[in-house]
Amino acid sequence: MIIVITGPQSSGKGTQAEILQKEYGFKHISTGDILREEVKADTLEGREADSYMKKGLLVPYDLNNTILKKALDKYKDKTILLDGYPRTLPQVEHLMKIAEVKCVIYINISDEVAVQRACNRRICTATNKIYILDKLTPQDYETCKLAGGEIVQRTDDNPKTIKARLKIYHEQTSPCLSYLEKHKIPVFKINGERPIDAISADVKQELKKIKLI
Repeated sequence: MIIVITGPQSSGKGTQAEILQKEYGFKHISTGDILREEVKADTLEGREADSYMKKGLLVPYDLNNTILKKALDKYKDKTILLDGYPRTLPQVEHLMKIAEVKCVIYINISDEVAVQRACNRRICTATNKIYILDKLTPQDYETCKLAGGEIVQRTDDNPKTIKARLKIYHEQTSPCLSYLEKHKIPVFKINGERPIDAISADVKQELKKIKLI
């Protein structure tokens, strides 16, 4: 069973997915993390994906599907929070064929906020944990170092790349919501320009309405 969690880049959908995973035992699958793991492992798929991601382009349909299906098969006995997929109409059509989509959590923010957040984002190379630049502490650096990594800015977290990704999002991903709504899949639209706790409360309220929590 799939709960799709989507929104523009840096909308905080990953943070909300992690909250739900911790509190309700859902499995959070981020296609971005899966792809970066392939890149880090220097697999053939990872090298191909990296060439697109560095340019702010979407990873090709077939490649994304291959990597995603491995993860869905691995956790097929759990409720999955699917983060970062589907991003195109062919992908949403494919997902509807291979999985039961129960609802969509759509966390929306403006393009201006998305760019600002992305440029302030940092990541631990060992754990993939996300940090905000002006909230980083010495303990954060030490924790990441002990895990075998370092806190860095991702190569694709820059204004030019983020703006390119946002353009693609509006052109290709937004229509997926209309497609799902037409197929009677509930789409819960959440204002993502608020404190994390307020967003989380709204997400939980919507999931309770359809008895998923």
